[in-house]
Amino acid sequence: MAKTKGSQEIERRFLLEELPTLPILKTAKMLNYKTIYVYTDDPELRLRRVFQPAKPELGFRFSMTIKFGEGIERGEYPTPIGKKLFKEGTEKYPHQVEKIRYKRANESDGLLWEIDHFTHLKGLAVPRRKSLFLAEIELDGPNQMFNIPGWLKIRKEVTNDLRYSNKNIAVYGIPVED
Repeated sequence: MAKTKGSQEIERRFLLEELPTLPILKTAKMLNYKTIYVYTDDPELRLRRVFQPAKPELGFRFSMTIKFGEGIERGEYPTPIGKKLFKEGTEKYPHQVEKIRYKRANESDGLLWEIDHFTHLKGLAVPRRKSLFLAEIELDGPNQMFNIPGWLKIRKEVTNDLRYSNKNIAVYGIPVED
């Protein structure tokens, strides 16, 4: 779950050329996400399942989140839900995304980066050559300074490009580059 300031999420997103190298990924915390978009207008409503392979004893965690707004600052209200509600959402709503998220702190400033590798859209596997890799950083304020780690190969910032929101990726697929 994203770090929030009260109910406000402040986040910058970047399109990556590729995933970081294996030695970097091995030092990151890995999570598997499946997200279902129930309502895709503003506010959006999503259901999410999270699993941490390194700690299978934790099992699956399920949540429902309402998100408001677009861009760098958004309202976010998560709440835990049961497996049954998530399963019903899986069967009823087609706008679904599965991704692997890697979490790793930047050595120079200690800020946490989240790297997403989108693996499935609407239940279908994404071919590796067409994969999408995004990096996100959660901030305390919209003007907070941060360092981009040398292990990230950033193509461009996409914070305000709505095509790269998880919701729009679930609805429309992986964006075609300009």
